[in-house]
Amino acid sequence: MRIALVHDWLTERGDREKVLLSLVELFKGADIFTMFYNPDQVDPIFRTKHIKVSALQSIPFGKKSYFNFLPLYWELTGRLDLSEYDLVISSSAVCAKWIRTSKTAMHVCYCHTPFRTIWDLSDSIYDFSLFSPSRWLGGLFSNYLKWCDLKSNQGVTHFMASSTEVQTLIKELYGRESELFFPPVEIERFEQEKQKGEYFILISNQKPSVRVKRAMNFFSELKKPTRVFVRGKVDREWQGFMGEMIQVEPWVESETPHVFSKAKGLICVDGDISPILAAEALSAGCPLLVGEDVRLSDIFTESETGLSLSLESAEKTLENLERFEKIVFDTEVLRQKVNRFSKARFLFKTQVYFRRLYGIVTIPENEKL
Repeated sequence: MRIALVHDWLTERGDREKVLLSLVELFKGADIFTMFYNPDQVDPIFRTKHIKVSALQSIPFGKKSYFNFLPLYWELTGRLDLSEYDLVISSSAVCAKWIRTSKTAMHVCYCHTPFRTIWDLSDSIYDFSLFSPSRWLGGLFSNYLKWCDLKSNQGVTHFMASSTEVQTLIKELYGRESELFFPPVEIERFEQEKQKGEYFILISNQKPSVRVKRAMNFFSELKKPTRVFVRGKVDREWQGFMGEMIQVEPWVESETPHVFSKAKGLICVDGDISPILAAEALSAGCPLLVGEDVRLSDIFTESETGLSLSLESAEKTLENLERFEKIVFDTEVLRQKVNRFSKARFLFKTQVYFRRLYGIVTIPENEKL
């Protein structure tokens, strides 16, 4: 059986790439397809694999400005030839599931989230400037991109959802059922410190969203020491937020356990924050400060694993923080909350799932795993 794994793009060591790495571990002989690939920015394991890229790889500035090429994605994914593969597994948050397969192939989509740029109407999440090509292209081609996204579902035989929120969205937007698979977290990497640090942490994509900017302004105004980690280059846009209270630095994946174990709390204000990030924080005994509209219901319980955070005003934020700092969170409860996200459980459940799809007799799945 020939197996292909498809991922939106391989340009960073992000949380979605951790899911792909687990799939690579399960399907060691699979070929990997992606829109574009930057071998210097990803896990070394990918450099040992056969990776096929789209024509976007050769377009000048394609790897840096990929959202500017959204209207081309449907055509480009269609040109990747997967006709010889019997099983295609797409790891999709944008366009990986748009891939065209043979009529006899099984296409299983692990959906991190439906394509947020076209389905989520909250512009404040992305903060595109008035003259941003992404803003204009997204608006101009919105209906076309929605058509592409819905059309691609015809080729997906089964959906795997990364969270209950995503499962609901798959049902509401696509009219499809899905099976829930929490993303893999290497819980054993994290140790809990008895003595916590005096800083909060916030992890952001390279471009800060409106909510991230507001949080940094409020935490600075309230004199709450905060370390902000940026996935990518810390460019000029971050300079205005640096000061006595706000420290901005590049995110280094290998330092995750140390950073979380020393932190007072993880600030979760972006709507697309990864549940893996939240689970890793809890594994290290670091509770969550969760903003409005942040989808973390599988892992966040008010006053148990963290506290809600309002960015309505500095006064409201201070009220939330004062309450947060009075709570003594039970680190064992935090750790237990993330057991469902363990990598071992993900690998086991996924293996059982695919064996079941192909009618292979296997051991019963233990629901307590």
